[in-house]
Amino acid sequence: METIRLDVQNMTCAVCPVTVKGSPEQLPGVSTVKVDLAERMTIVIYDPDKADPEARTNATTNAGYPFTVHK
Repeated sequence: METIRLDVQNMTCAVCPVTVKGSPEQLPGVSTVKVDLAERMTIVIYDPDKADPEARTNATTNAGYPFTVHK
């Protein structure tokens, strides 16, 4: 399992984390998604052998929440 931390844009209300969490959570290989509204950050734990990186990134962006990988 690997972990990636994402800085998410456009999370401005209490409902936003529900959408941000649900988008990648439904993808194969993703086991855990944690969203922190105050930090505008998401942590995704996934199996790199099962999760498609492009699908994982597109899921959040397509839901209206573009992001950058936290460094």
